[in-house]
Amino acid sequence: MRDVHETAGSEAILSIPSVQSFDAMAYVAIAVECAMAELPQKAPEAFPRLHEWCAEKGIELGEGLFRYMHFTADGRTLVHVANLVEKSVSVPDGGEVFVGELPAGNYAVASHTGPYDVLYDSTVMLEGWLRGRRLEKDEARAADKFEPACQVEIYRSGPWQNVAPSEWRTELRMKLSDG
Repeated sequence: MRDVHETAGSEAILSIPSVQSFDAMAYVAIAVECAMAELPQKAPEAFPRLHEWCAEKGIELGEGLFRYMHFTADGRTLVHVANLVEKSVSVPDGGEVFVGELPAGNYAVASHTGPYDVLYDSTVMLEGWLRGRRLEKDEARAADKFEPACQVEIYRSGPWQNVAPSEWRTELRMKLSDG
């Protein structure tokens, strides 16, 4: 995440958000819990382990994603570092890899084009759009923890494709409250 004095510029673009409905989507994941400031270093390290495990099991992977499970008042987060899967996958209990599901429902969706170090700013802008439209995220809040029902970054293109950071595309999704 960049300092607030460094976020302005033309190297990142956020599309105009919209509301879209999605069916449930299965994923395989590894959980990573760390300080938000450490997330850019800690979370991506799980992808190679996940991909190696899935390759050994013959599991075909879809797009990579981060699903944010909670944020704590002391600046920590729990993230599922994951890849979408087309079919039902069986994973033994007790291992590092597990199966999860993005729940069906209505989501606020926007596309961030640009480097990852300004994704936080695009997320905040999407939340501002929600407030301006009087839409509410599906979430649970307590004094020390915030748990979104489903907040996801889906990595449509990125460094693994050897394209410039200005061309990386990330889809941001926030599940909306049914009420």
